[in-house]
Amino acid sequence: MKFLRDLWRLKTQYAAIAMVLACGVAMTVMAFSALNALSEAREAYYAETRFADVFVNLRRAPMRAARPLAAIDGVATVDVRIEEAGLVDIPGRARPATGRLVSLTDGDSLNRVLLTEGRRPDPDRPTEAIALESFLEANDMRLGTTLNVLVRGRLLPLRIVGAGRSPEYVLAAEPGSLVPDPSAYAVFWVDEKALAAASDLEDSFNSAALTLTAAADPPAVQAAVKRELAPYGVTDAILRADQPSHAYLEAEFEQLFTIGLVLPPIFLLVAGFLVQSVLARQFETERTQIGLMKAFGFTNAEVGAHYARHAAATGTLGLVSGVFFGLWLASAIMGLYAEFYRLPDVAFALSWPAIGGATLAVAIAVAIGVWRPLARVVAIPPAVAMSPPAPAVYRRGLLDRLGLATVLDALSQIVLRTLERWPARAAMTAFGLALALASLVATVFFFDSIDRMVARAFFEANRWQMSVTLAEPQPLRALAPITALPGVIAAEGTRTVAAEISAGAKSKRIGLIGLPQEAVLTVPLDPSGEPMGLPANGVIISTGLAKRLGVEPGERVRLSVLERSRPQVTLRVGALSEELTGLTAFIGLEELSRLMGEPPLVSTLNLLVAEDRRDGLYALLKRTPLVVGVEDRDQAVTAFTEELAEGIFVTMFFYVGFAAAIAFGVAYNTARIALSERSRDLASLRVLGFTTGETAYVLLAELGLLTLAALPVGAILGYWGAAYFSSAFSTEFYSVPLVVSSQTYGISVAVVVVTVALSALVVAWRIRRLDLVGVLKTRE
Repeated sequence: MKFLRDLWRLKTQYAAIAMVLACGVAMTVMAFSALNALSEAREAYYAETRFADVFVNLRRAPMRAARPLAAIDGVATVDVRIEEAGLVDIPGRARPATGRLVSLTDGDSLNRVLLTEGRRPDPDRPTEAIALESFLEANDMRLGTTLNVLVRGRLLPLRIVGAGRSPEYVLAAEPGSLVPDPSAYAVFWVDEKALAAASDLEDSFNSAALTLTAAADPPAVQAAVKRELAPYGVTDAILRADQPSHAYLEAEFEQLFTIGLVLPPIFLLVAGFLVQSVLARQFETERTQIGLMKAFGFTNAEVGAHYARHAAATGTLGLVSGVFFGLWLASAIMGLYAEFYRLPDVAFALSWPAIGGATLAVAIAVAIGVWRPLARVVAIPPAVAMSPPAPAVYRRGLLDRLGLATVLDALSQIVLRTLERWPARAAMTAFGLALALASLVATVFFFDSIDRMVARAFFEANRWQMSVTLAEPQPLRALAPITALPGVIAAEGTRTVAAEISAGAKSKRIGLIGLPQEAVLTVPLDPSGEPMGLPANGVIISTGLAKRLGVEPGERVRLSVLERSRPQVTLRVGALSEELTGLTAFIGLEELSRLMGEPPLVSTLNLLVAEDRRDGLYALLKRTPLVVGVEDRDQAVTAFTEELAEGIFVTMFFYVGFAAAIAFGVAYNTARIALSERSRDLASLRVLGFTTGETAYVLLAELGLLTLAALPVGAILGYWGAAYFSSAFSTEFYSVPLVVSSQTYGISVAVVVVTVALSALVVAWRIRRLDLVGVLKTRE
């Protein structure tokens, strides 16, 4: 009964501690349960659709070239097909979409299309097609719609008879895009004969997929495939780990793992401190009861177990509520991921290892918090416990030595002397509040990073308004019909080739971008955001690529172009550019042409256009045979912000709530413990004529000073946390810049200050209701 009475008496303090514990547990359970469910859904999806292990792209190969691939040691299955790019005219919309056409075969193929609606195309009707489900939904299209697709200058009408998903397009995005834009990227699965006729690839293929045996050596198979298909202009032979859709999803999973591993210990550390503080105060309050229990024959173990149960009950409440809250969060996160990546059959699944790990972590946090107070309970003899504690030893403190005692009023002197008397507790309280601020800064900074990414990628490094992708590299003079179109103000051509860059044993596959020497619409930027000139006989590489290769400016790298004549060259790294989108390298267009042994060719045309002529320009580009893709900067920015806004807003909302829980738990328990310790002093002040506000000032000013001391520490820790997440969340697809604005600091500080103020109001209300007679009757 005493246990229940004590628990009820301290219910608010224990509930605040349980809330902090629950936040840490919820974050762990959310991250790892969602990760487990999404991983299982992905693997089941891959198995159902027979997702390949190796992906190959080449210029053109006869069907007989597939037979040697099947004979490579470690290859289980070979599937060849045709893939082509096209420009899609969407009814009722000015801007065309970029299309990807993939041939459908009748056999047991790899990378199968999973139908979600409709049917497969009839082989006797070559114009029927299956469209990517996300594209149809984004454009509000129904089955039966006919779309005109421009493929190699030929207009191919496609009647949509089915909607489908594919493991290759879990993330459906144009190459080089930061985020997917489902409305502007279409994938169509069409009859093989119809696509072969449209692309002049009868009895040929330009794409292959392979699965491997369990005993295969993937890099060895990859090298063998490249050798076999080298005569046919192989441009890509990548393993599943490098397949864009899979790699992007894997990077997202790694971020979930990082969240579940890094953030929860902050909450558990704070909870351990709070448990220790509350139990230490309870020990001081119940010294006499402890002595009586031991005097009546209760053993040290029995007395200690009584107080350990308080901590155990708090830990259990935090664990159970955290598990349920975490499971709810996990289901919400899984819904966002399933919608964003189009993963089918994402079934909710408990991650028992995550729950087990959270249980162990809570047990450790509570044990650390309870250890010291429990040791004092067990060690104190009954006679000592029943006698009053020794009077405090008073001496001249720092306040007196500095001469401030004559300057400050009496109440302010009480506040400062209290902090000086218990410096360790004050430091731990300030540190707990600093952790709350740090967790806010380290998460809210993502909004600053997004702003920087948008500004850098869409306005500073790329200054064009429209980017036109060509079916094949062309001489700039051949593009005169495009540059002369009404509405085109300026045009600048660039060329991107697939290449492998290496330094020592490290290598990466990249897009090597050839720029005109006086480029103005696409420019590499230095870390300060200033444009850089292209070096003579050298290459500029992104900072992310330099980090992965371990090179610095002035060192040499080897470039192997993976197209056409496949030349190789060793070049000096002239400078590092601050690129936030992918791993890239820049070279002069003239130098790239010499390397390729070709006249200057461009594969992309970047345009500045008149706003009032944009729609008309789109209409003309739809009929231009050379064009296979059109990207609009403004629409790309809109897609980028809309896709990220929903997920990040929801995530940040929870992080703000979690950080507020830390601040409230620390502030409330600190003030509540101080009220319990000094209720007699406060009542004496009231009797002596001090007002309720003046009495509350003694506690709340102390809390305010600790909050003030916590702010600079929390800001520094938050910046370090932001730096860690900036590095941990950067992938090969994008880099998260480390940008922490004054607005982020302001929002974070405001959340902490408001939360502390709310806890202070609760304590002030208790001070107002203080029973002066009852408190003064109690024994010290």
